[in-house]
Amino acid sequence: MAEDESIYYYDPSLGAAILFTILYTPPFLWHLWSVTVAPRTRGYSRTLFYIPMIIGAAFEILGYAVRCASTQNPEDVGLYASSATLIVLAPVFICASLYMLIARLVPSTTDNDPSGQEGAEGEKDQKKLRILWIKPRWLPRLFVGSDIFSLLLQSSGSVIALSNDWEGEEKDIGLAVLITGLVLQVVTVTFFLVIVLTARHRAIAVGKYSLGPKMVIRGVIIAVCLILARSIYRVVEFAEEIPGYIFEHEWLLYVFEALPMWFALLVLAWYHPGRWLVDKVTRNRGDTELAEREV
Repeated sequence: MAEDESIYYYDPSLGAAILFTILYTPPFLWHLWSVTVAPRTRGYSRTLFYIPMIIGAAFEILGYAVRCASTQNPEDVGLYASSATLIVLAPVFICASLYMLIARLVPSTTDNDPSGQEGAEGEKDQKKLRILWIKPRWLPRLFVGSDIFSLLLQSSGSVIALSNDWEGEEKDIGLAVLITGLVLQVVTVTFFLVIVLTARHRAIAVGKYSLGPKMVIRGVIIAVCLILARSIYRVVEFAEEIPGYIFEHEWLLYVFEALPMWFALLVLAWYHPGRWLVDKVTRNRGDTELAEREV
């Protein structure tokens, strides 16, 4: 095979692709166990909203597994596109679980249980639950909607740029749309981090920063910072001239894409909300021993 037939601008490493296929497997299995088995055997709270995170972790495994095949067939557009798509989609699903988590986390860090209040006091308590004037139930819709729109922009931009093999006017238009989607993703993740930090500040202010919420918020903050670093890397990758330094050096992909997402999954596994947060069903049973797990 001639070297210029390769889709890559470098000689892709099979070893690195195999390594990350293996590395992503333990956090995937841990998240799967925490959602499906641990609520029945270890007293974890039910966290079905973490199913997208399981899907995201599975996409990471599949993405790098397909990349293994792609390194051996660097001229195959289908393998390259499949691997890249799975790796790009994975953070979207992981973030979706975090966006749904914050709607459950805010009430537990602001007031005891305002849902049972009525009249003026009930309305006052409901206002306490708002973060930056946003009701908790609207937070997942806002962030997930923004992430989906960002993904659509990225996909559209890629299709437009590829329509003329990343050349000519189509390349410029496609890159502009793609970068807009990536910047929107950075803005979304940044705003989400602001929401989480605000919730943390509010929890401390009202004296509700107990062990459970404290541990979960800590994990979310660390993970979101890692995801934000990864998202900024993607913006820089496409903002520079193609092919540029990033496109021509594979190590940047693993340092700024693969490693941050892997660490984020590990952190979120340790600070899993099923382990640390109160479960309403458990609380209603009066089983307070399993309501909030301690270190």
